[in-house]
Amino acid sequence: MDTTSEEQVLSYLNQTLSPVQKIERVLRVAKQYQNLGIHPPKWQSVNEAYIFAVSHLDMSGYERNISLDNLEIFADALLEDAFFCMLENIKQHSKHATKYWFYYETKDNGVSLILEDNGTGIENDRKETIFERNSGVKEGVGLFLVREIFSITRISVSEMGKPGKGARFIINIPKEACRFNENM
Repeated sequence: MDTTSEEQVLSYLNQTLSPVQKIERVLRVAKQYQNLGIHPPKWQSVNEAYIFAVSHLDMSGYERNISLDNLEIFADALLEDAFFCMLENIKQHSKHATKYWFYYETKDNGVSLILEDNGTGIENDRKETIFERNSGVKEGVGLFLVREIFSITRISVSEMGKPGKGARFIINIPKEACRFNENM
């Protein structure tokens, strides 16, 4: 009679799930990339896109401070997916992060959306390569896709955090692609 322990069964299940989860991620990203630019850009509530994105993730272990008010941006229909990828990035790569912030700052030339965490941050020599298609981390397309989604409407994204102090993604939105909806 086989006396497999519960720990052995759980270990086996985890080993089996990991490749399945990776395949699921790759297929999800492939579908997103296939849909990139299919629908015309539209005005979208940043707060609503964030809420929909975070609803697909378990971020319960993080303290968060969200201040997006009634900001709308003119962006590709995959805006929610871009936010999802960025939030998922916190979960997957931001070691020791316990909190994150998502807020905006108004500038003369538009608005900057800032998503930052208190994790270990990103080394200076990786700040640009994390946006490349095969950056060597996981399947290497998440942040590449984020940049592609934003670039459709001339929105840029960069990582400006300090190594050891957390990641800090800045999404620069030109003046003509942002507005505040007073009816919200």
